[in-house]
Amino acid sequence: EIDSKKIPHLKIKTTPHIELANVVTKFGHEPKFDSLGVPIPDGILAAAGNDKHIAIIDWNTMEAWDMFLVTKDKNGNWSSATGMKYPLDGSGTFKNSDFDVKINESIHGYGPGVASGLPIIAGIIRYDEIQSGKIRHKLSGALRFVAYQEYVYPSTWTDGNFDGGIPEGAIVQLDPQLDLSQFDLTKEELIVAKALQEYGFVVADFSEGSTIRAEWLGGNKDKTWEGKLRGWSVPGGIKTIPVKNYRVINVGDVQKGGDRKKDFFMGKLYFEGEPKPKNYN
Repeated sequence: EIDSKKIPHLKIKTTPHIELANVVTKFGHEPKFDSLGVPIPDGILAAAGNDKHIAIIDWNTMEAWDMFLVTKDKNGNWSSATGMKYPLDGSGTFKNSDFDVKINESIHGYGPGVASGLPIIAGIIRYDEIQSGKIRHKLSGALRFVAYQEYVYPSTWTDGNFDGGIPEGAIVQLDPQLDLSQFDLTKEELIVAKALQEYGFVVADFSEGSTIRAEWLGGNKDKTWEGKLRGWSVPGGIKTIPVKNYRVINVGDVQKGGDRKKDFFMGKLYFEGEPKPKNYN
C-alpha cells in the first residue's frame, strides 16, 4: 500500500515467455501498465513460491498494479511476466472482451497475473481484515482438478487441464451448518472458516493441492501469519476440515475457452499410486 505521488514510477521490462514441457507460454503487459511506469517502493519483495506475485495499491488515487513472475536483477532493473493497472472502485474483475485472447493461448499474454484472468488481489485474505475479526467477501483459491477449457464468471479464462473438472470461476462453499468447534482452528482460522461458510471461495487457478490465498507478509516486521494461519507443513488448521464438507455452487453459464492442455500440468494432476481415468494420456 503506497502513496504513488511520492514514489518514482519505474519501467518494468517484460519477461516474454517461459517454456514448460516443450510448450511456450507467452507473457505480456497491458498498455496502461507500461505507459507511465509502476510506482515501486523501496524494499518491496515478490511473494515467495513459484508465481512471485506483487500487487501495489494506492488508496488515494484508487489504483492498483499487479504483476506475475516478478524479478529484480543485480543492477536494480525490474522485470515481470505480466502487468495490469486497474481501478479499485471498478467491478472487481476484468472483461473477456478487454483481451484479444484466443483459445489455446494463455491469458498471461495479455496482462492478467492469474490464469483465470482475475486481478491478483481479488479475494485475497488480508492481515488487517483478519485483525478486525471478520472477512466480508468471497475468498480466492485454487484446485488440482480444474476443468479443461471451461470457465464461468467472474473468471475470464482458464488454465484448467482436467476434462470434467470444476470450472475456474466456480464457487466452493463450506457447509454453513457445519459445527466448526470440532476442528483444531486458531481464532484467525475460525474467521476464515466462517467466511468459507458465508461466502465460499472462487476457483481462480490451478494448483497441486486445494488452497485458499492470503496476503504474503514476507519482509514485514510488524505482521506475520505464524501461529495464526497454518499452511501444509504445520499440523492443524483449515486443512483438517474434510473435503466432504464442501460443495460447488453457482456454476452458472459455462463459457468455452482457455489455455491448451500442458503435459507439465497433467503430470502434476496425479501422484504416485493414484488411479487415473480411462481417458488419461
